[in-house]
Amino acid sequence: MNPSRFRTDDYMQALQGLMPSGQAWAKSQNAVQSAVLRALARSYRQSDADALALLRGAFPGTVDAFLPEWEATLNLPDPCVYNEDQTTEARQRAVVAKLTSTGALSRRYYTDVARALGFIVSITEYRPFRAGMSGAGQPLNHGDWRFTWCVTVISPPVTPENYDAYQQMVCTLTSESPSETLLIFSH
Repeated sequence: MNPSRFRTDDYMQALQGLMPSGQAWAKSQNAVQSAVLRALARSYRQSDADALALLRGAFPGTVDAFLPEWEATLNLPDPCVYNEDQTTEARQRAVVAKLTSTGALSRRYYTDVARALGFIVSITEYRPFRAGMSGAGQPLNHGDWRFTWCVTVISPPVTPENYDAYQQMVCTLTSESPSETLLIFSH
C-alpha cells in the first residue's frame, strides 16, 4: 500500500470537526456515526495515497504503475539490449536514459555511444572522388559513398566472450545513425 500524507485518525478528526455539535451528533467511538466517519476517513486516506502514487507515476524516474505506458511510448525495452536485468529500477533508468538522450550527427557522438557500450571505435566517413578536391591515391568512390561510414573497432578486440556486447553496439549505432547512412563495421 502506498503511504498517505495523513493517517486515518487525522482524517477522522477532521471529519468529526466538521460535524455539528449537539446531543444528536454522538462523538463516541462506538457510535454508528463514528463508524461511518471512520470508513470515510479510510477512503480519503486511500484517495490521498492514490493521488501521490499518480504524481510519482507521472515522472519517469519514479514511475511504477505507468511504466508499461512509458516503455510503449519510447519503444522500450530497447531491441538492441541483450541479457539485461529487467528490474523496475533498471526499466526506470532505461526510460530516463531514452528521454534524456540528445542524439547528434557528429562522429564524436557515435564514438561516445560506442565508448559507453564498452568499445573504442574510429569512424571513417567516405565521400565521392571530386576533381580538384580529391588527390592522387584517394579512393574513386561514386556518389552513394557520401552516406557510408566505416566503424572500426579499435579495442577491445571482438571475441566470442564479448560478441553480445559487440552486437548491441552494432544495433545501437545502426538504429541511432541518420536514416540515409549505411554503416559498415570492421573489427
